[in-house]
Amino acid sequence: MRLISNILFSFLLGISVAGCAAIMDFNAQSDFESSTIVKVGEIAPDFTVASLDGSTLSLSDYKGKTLLLVFFSSWCGDCQELMAGLDDVAEQFSDRNFDILAVSRGEEKDAVSQFVTEIDCHSAVALDPDSKAYSLYATKYVPRCFVISPLGRIVAMSTEYSQSDFELLLDIISTTALKRTE
Repeated sequence: MRLISNILFSFLLGISVAGCAAIMDFNAQSDFESSTIVKVGEIAPDFTVASLDGSTLSLSDYKGKTLLLVFFSSWCGDCQELMAGLDDVAEQFSDRNFDILAVSRGEEKDAVSQFVTEIDCHSAVALDPDSKAYSLYATKYVPRCFVISPLGRIVAMSTEYSQSDFELLLDIISTTALKRTE
């Protein structure tokens, strides 16, 4: 309850300081929230998609690991910036029980394959050409990132891309992804 009070106070303070700009940001945030189907704390909906190499990948394949699930589109500037750094994230947590699954929303294989080659991304990339998997999580906006716990629960999420928001996700991954014990 105290956290909610602090958030509400911060919001009200932001409106008084920033005026109309804060109101516009709030409206955008409300739109992000209303377009989000899943919530933190819920079990992540399972789906199956085709990877770029033609194999099938299911969200349930990652059970037991902390997963960064990224929905993206190759034409999206924020997505391009986010996707270009995924291999660095994989390297940062290579000693952890962690994986990344990037799912292209609404695009065909050729466009996604060309994009992945251009940015030299080696993380798992899958296709969701009809947006069926995406529609389990949201109705609009990319990129969308979801941190999913080893038990399959959504522990954090973000919409669009900013370096500071992404660093918060990395902090959560750092505390969620256990060190490998092999």
